[in-house]
Amino acid sequence: MLLPIVEDLAIFLSNEGLADKPLQTLRGGINNLVYSIEGKKNKLIVKHYPKNRQTSLNKMKAEVQLLALAGELCPNFVPLVISFDFSLQCVLMEFVSGSTFTSGSGPNEEDIHHALEFFALLNHNKVVAQKYVSVDAAEGFLCISEHIGALEARLDRMSVGHLPNRLVSIASSTFDDLTSSFHLLTKKYRDISGSEENEIERSHLIVSPSDFGFHNALKTSSGCKFIDFEFAGWDDPAKASCDFVLQPECTPKCDEYALLNTLKLGNKYPEFERRVDLLFPVLRLKWAFLILSFYDEERLEQICEIMPCLDIDEYLQQKLVVVEKYLE
Repeated sequence: MLLPIVEDLAIFLSNEGLADKPLQTLRGGINNLVYSIEGKKNKLIVKHYPKNRQTSLNKMKAEVQLLALAGELCPNFVPLVISFDFSLQCVLMEFVSGSTFTSGSGPNEEDIHHALEFFALLNHNKVVAQKYVSVDAAEGFLCISEHIGALEARLDRMSVGHLPNRLVSIASSTFDDLTSSFHLLTKKYRDISGSEENEIERSHLIVSPSDFGFHNALKTSSGCKFIDFEFAGWDDPAKASCDFVLQPECTPKCDEYALLNTLKLGNKYPEFERRVDLLFPVLRLKWAFLILSFYDEERLEQICEIMPCLDIDEYLQQKLVVVEKYLE
């Protein structure tokens, strides 16, 4: 489907000598818009981070920095960046030909090995990483108590009053269950803020793609290529290791210590495994909240804006089923 080109994107394409080339939209999301375009020799990808979308420039910076680091340390795992312009908030990169992972054909052992190798290579040289990456990962908190605070903030934005009447009853039941789970969690962690286990030293942070998983990967003839790094940056290795297996789409069959072990941090810092154990239930509830983001009225409006033909009832019912299975 061809879409009208906004001014910033049109200027960027003109600067790249691509003004006469038609854009084909691949997908549009809350964070950015993605197109394919025929370059002078090969098909290319254009990502545009619209200026009217909150924090879009920060997300572009995170993606460009991670891709620059990967381009030096592990270029075979990511698309090549050809050009970018922060003032126009656009990035031009190579087109990766591959197939997506779906819930019916999840990652196999070789795919998981590729993901772990990519993660290890990103963190192979901290001096080089510090040269390229200056931003923190999304919710890259140093303290476990901050993660719990972020959960509480999410819960405060959630309600059922804006949902279709016919779904309010079941949505209310699920919402009550999540609220109860959160209160049990806060009771369990009531003393964490004063504990030595609460905070990780900044010097122990690692580079994480964040939102890292096979939902953001393409399977190619030469292995996995990873995409979409707008949440990347310096992160708690225990959080990154938990999130890798908690991501509800195309979840890899490995334990929650896999990323931690691939960096061999468990041997150097035994307390990191304990930190994984502490963070795991907190982040599991976070992902349940993310699945049910439509409980946030503003978020549901954004979803409807980018998917105007969405069958709201069906969409909401599917998400309720997904979160029920996720929390089994």
